[in-house]
Amino acid sequence: MRTLVLLILCFFLPKLTIAQKGDQPTSTEVQLMLDKAVSFGEEGQSEYQPDSAYHYTLKAQKLYRKLSKRDQKRLEKADITSAHFSKLKRQFTEKAYQVALAKGSSEAIDEFLTKYPRIKYKLSQAAQQARNEFFFEEQRDEGNYEVLLKFLEDNRSTLQESSPHLVPKLEEAVVRSYVKKYPNPSMRGLFSLMDRYPRLTPFMDASLARLVDRAPFLYLFEDQLRSIDNSTVPLTIKALYPYYAAYGTTNAFERFYNHFADMIDSVNYRDDYALARAYPTFVGEGKKTLQEYISKAGPSRRSLQALQILQQANMEQRQWATVEKELRQVKTVMPKPDQALDQLIDIITTPEENLIPTSFGDTINTENAEYSPVVSTDGKQLFFCRLSDEVENIIYAEKKGASWSIAAPIKRFNTYKNEAPLGISADGSQLILFINGVVMLSNKTPKGWSEPEAFFSAKQKSVWQGGTTISADNKVVIFAARRPDRVGLTEENNTDLYIAYRLESGKWSRPQNLGTTINTPWEDRSPYLHPDMRTLYFSSNGHPGLGGLDVFKVTRVGDNWTEWSEPVNLGKEVNTTGNDWGYKVSTDGKEAYFAKQITDKREEIYAIRLPEKARPQQVATLAGKLLNLTGEPLPLSIIVEDMETGEPAGEIKPDPNTGKFFVTLPLGKLYSYRVQQEGYYPISNNIDLREEGAPLNQLEEIRVPLLTEMLEKDLAIPLKNLFFETAKYDIKSTSFKELERLAQFIKEQDVLVEISGHTDNVGGVAYNKDLSKNRAEATKQYFIKSGVGAARIKALGYGMDQPVASNDTSEGRAQNRRVEIRFKLPDTND
Repeated sequence: MRTLVLLILCFFLPKLTIAQKGDQPTSTEVQLMLDKAVSFGEEGQSEYQPDSAYHYTLKAQKLYRKLSKRDQKRLEKADITSAHFSKLKRQFTEKAYQVALAKGSSEAIDEFLTKYPRIKYKLSQAAQQARNEFFFEEQRDEGNYEVLLKFLEDNRSTLQESSPHLVPKLEEAVVRSYVKKYPNPSMRGLFSLMDRYPRLTPFMDASLARLVDRAPFLYLFEDQLRSIDNSTVPLTIKALYPYYAAYGTTNAFERFYNHFADMIDSVNYRDDYALARAYPTFVGEGKKTLQEYISKAGPSRRSLQALQILQQANMEQRQWATVEKELRQVKTVMPKPDQALDQLIDIITTPEENLIPTSFGDTINTENAEYSPVVSTDGKQLFFCRLSDEVENIIYAEKKGASWSIAAPIKRFNTYKNEAPLGISADGSQLILFINGVVMLSNKTPKGWSEPEAFFSAKQKSVWQGGTTISADNKVVIFAARRPDRVGLTEENNTDLYIAYRLESGKWSRPQNLGTTINTPWEDRSPYLHPDMRTLYFSSNGHPGLGGLDVFKVTRVGDNWTEWSEPVNLGKEVNTTGNDWGYKVSTDGKEAYFAKQITDKREEIYAIRLPEKARPQQVATLAGKLLNLTGEPLPLSIIVEDMETGEPAGEIKPDPNTGKFFVTLPLGKLYSYRVQQEGYYPISNNIDLREEGAPLNQLEEIRVPLLTEMLEKDLAIPLKNLFFETAKYDIKSTSFKELERLAQFIKEQDVLVEISGHTDNVGGVAYNKDLSKNRAEATKQYFIKSGVGAARIKALGYGMDQPVASNDTSEGRAQNRRVEIRFKLPDTND
């Protein structure tokens, strides 16, 4: 029966409302509307809809307020008053909330809060709490770190008020979802999470332990764990301990104890510390004592040091067979395999290649100390440091034929007490200097070298920075430094290699540690990045070698700068038992330049042929002069690009006084190079290094005309970077970027353009005439498509009629196959 009444109401009530639109409502209408609300709001009924009940209650209340006093009094007799409406609305709101709650989702609660924005505080708090509970459960199951973090941080204050018990649960969910999403997180990200939620550090223990393996920067971990209960991060402490133990010194063990005393029983601290205290001083120690220590210590850095000292005399006398025999004897008593010992044996047993160091001669070396050699990539300039009367000066010499000129100081720099060259850019335009303990940069200008400026900004400055090398494309710098994020302990003799990238602003990025493949807890320094931009040379006493600093080679893996091959020792003919550092490698990769120890206080500049395994990848070179049409040097840059990707490959700055330039290019790519400056025609060319057998050393004199000179002299310039399919006039995609630039140049000039096509003499006259005309026309159409007015361009085809070289050779025919461009002034009478 109730359902029938409801259907009748639904049918007639809209009609009553429409019929009485604009008229005074009646008490009957209010009663009918309320009955409908009550019908929708009665639980257990099939039509139970609290939202609809609330809606009809609101409508009935609005009608009630419009009733006459007499009709309102009539309804009051049936207990329908203003208070009755408020009571019904509260009831239906509560029921709507229960319906939303039963749906069990944050979305349902959000929908409820949107529909009922003016509910009582108590219900609002309950709804907010339920919404938070549902959201938490949903997102915890999803494990969405970003969503959880945003929800927590955006709603922390309201959560504290409505759902305080949820805050710690949410924080835990944030941490758990973070370590799940980032199994190998960055140090900055993980430490930031620890700072935000320190009580949840135990949940980060496994991630912290994995981070130690990737970034064992002990000082930063010590600092981060200073206020943390170490027993809550046992995996992290166990991961850190081997780096302290690797030092094998009492100082290292005592430092571990000072930071993690309550964890010493979880590692082999007591036995290792006792062994460290038993380490021989080597002063008056006999061979037997050293051997006993090695057998007790097993594979370790200190064992290797003991072996190096034991064999130092034999190695200096080049008694390699004796060294090998005694090292193999030691290997038999080692309690477990020793990788460092195996590598040392490999170094000792590698056949010699008769590599003999040769002096740079009397024009360079004197009775003073000469060291820190820097040779330009073209091999024609030498910079080095000379120590005389306790003053270090930068000295310069040029190569004349096969000999070096008499070296002389560079006056610009000789106002400082301590100065030395560290490196030179591939194009020779920038010199990296070490002046009074600071790495600085000087630029070549028409008046000579500029006043040196700090290489890095104050924000990027290291505690100490030494050897610094820039990539050939000037986009990457690798340097040795002491910074907080170095592998191992922050000891004075612990230096690491770092990398920074050139930003679009021209400044350098934040330095990044090159990682544990290269860096050790000891001394890693003196980097030199070869112009191939893949091979890095550096010196280290942390990798297995003959003693002291040895020189090593690593190679980039892939195209990024953070993955490197395992270091390769340059061998016993290059390295000695002393400190070998400061090596620079020639562009052709065949020899290295270094300072050889002559006496305790004197070094000289030497060169040595490199063993085959130590050589870098081959590179191509492009050398020449950048001149104007009258033969004068132009102070402009040459921009190099990868033609197939459009990516920049470098910027060359020729010598401002001579116009000479020199650039190295990795093999396997097609490069374009161009000169672009306002007022000048954007001259360009290419060098194709994709095929085996491509010429590795190319010379070119680049003459750059002004646009006015092209107009005055009616010059035609070949479009060297315009490529067509063989025997066709389809333009290759590698040409597009160059044509776009040229189209933009044309649009900016008030000139007419003539495009002329030319061919060699292969094929018939008519065929070549058509091919040349079609290629010129294709170029014209590309310019038109790029926005150049069609009326400004004329396309002509000359076939084989205007050769610029002999057609008897393949080189000549290649020059004759060309498309040229010339400009003319518009006819002022038009």
